[in-house]
Formats: sequence, C-alpha cells, structure tokens
Amino acid sequence: MTRKDILDRLAVYKGGGVATDESVPSSQYYLSRLHSMREFALREEFRRDGVINPANYQNHWLEYDEELNQDDCRFYLFRCPRILQLTNRDSGFGYVGSEDGMSQYNLFTSPERFAVAQGHRFTKLGNKISAAYDWEEEMMKLNQPVKRGLVRAVFLRPEDVPTFNVDIDDYPFSAKGLEILEEAISKGTINYILRVPQDKVSNSNTDSDLLKTPNR
Repeated sequence: MTRKDILDRLAVYKGGGVATDESVPSSQYYLSRLHSMREFALREEFRRDGVINPANYQNHWLEYDEELNQDDCRFYLFRCPRILQLTNRDSGFGYVGSEDGMSQYNLFTSPERFAVAQGHRFTKLGNKISAAYDWEEEMMKLNQPVKRGLVRAVFLRPEDVPTFNVDIDDYPFSAKGLEILEEAISKGTINYILRVPQDKVSNSNTDSDLLKTPNR
C-alpha cells in the first residue's frame, strides 16, 4: 500500500475521521501523525516478535561527497536519514555494508565507541571496514573510503530516503504493524484525530499558522 492508501484506511476508524468541509488538508499535518503512529506500531511489533519485519526496511545508498569530507580527517562521512530507535538497546539497522549486499561492515553502536576503537586517531581497524551512525548529525562515519555503500534499515521518516517515491512505492509499514496500529486506534490507545483547520484564504504566509497541533 502507498502512503495515501494507509491514510485512507486509517481515516475510517472512529476518532480517525477527517472533516473536509470547506477545509484544505495539509500533507505535512497528516505526515506528522503518520510518522509518530508508525513509530509506535513498529516498536510494539518488535517488542512482540523480537525481530524486525523485513517489510519495514528501506535501502539507502551511501554516496561519497567530497565537499562533505573536507574538514573531518578521522572519518569518512556519508549522509544517512535518521534511523528508528526501537528500544534503548535496539536500533532499526538491518544491514550496513557494500552496495552489492555481500560484505557487511563492522557497525559500532556509537561514534564515541568507534573513536575509542580507533585509538583516537585515524587508523584502519584491520582489513574490515567499520562504521558508526551519528544520531545528532544523521551521518554514517566510516574508517575507510568507499565510493558507494548500502544501509538497509527502518528509517524514522520514509520520505527522507532519496530513492523513495511516495506516490507509487509501497510504504514501509508491515501488515502486522498496521494491524497493531488499527487495534490501538479502535481501542482508544491512540487518539488519532486529524482536525483539519478551516482555510478559506489561500495565503502561504498564514497557512503555517493553521498547522499547529490542537490542544489536548
């Protein structure tokens, strides 16, 4: 299902209906709800099953950017969208390695541990490529240069993955995860109310004021 299919499916639930009378829905307003609800459902799915459902994964290609690597002499930096943190100890990584999916990198849980392993200087950790994800900067740090790498993971915002086509690609939301969300909505565990503000004037300067989250 595409993102639109999922939103249409959720909108039929009590508390999930959308009033569109003389309203102009904001896609960003919808997305802010969908991201947080997907995050809840996938964490709950992982808690129940103990594994990540492959349907929740996306592929992101690490592309070498020379400008990005001018200042840092200890790591090779690659942009990487934010990964979903499933628990305090478990992240949404499935694979970090070569672009053909055949050679997995040694993944450290934090840049700090990565730096310690390197002895606080730029050295190769044996012949194996090692990596760490910087959660604040949303960067993948490698100890060796590569032209292209692959990150298969559960990303917090699927739309941030450059190759994802929101109009035609299946949204990375497993059937079980969606069922968990629907169950939570029907039981009132999640207050899924998308209150679309009335917007009778087309004015880009004021539209942003309409996107504020309603008081709870």
